[in-house]
Amino acid sequence: ISLLYRPLMQQLSRKYRHTPEQLFFSFVRSLGITPLTGSSSPVHLQQDLAALSLHMDTADLQALNELL
Repeated sequence: ISLLYRPLMQQLSRKYRHTPEQLFFSFVRSLGITPLTGSSSPVHLQQDLAALSLHMDTADLQALNELL
């Protein structure tokens, strides 16, 4: 099952009120990786930019890291 659809990701999505994709962007940024976005959809581009302001708790980041 994709990381985006795991129960933990869905739970965190509700907690932070961001999409699973936004949570993933925030997670990989916490690892020092710059996620690349490429979308022709204005909605998706706005969501990608909104992910930059998302900062998850250390415990939540660790929980996501353990899923990998």
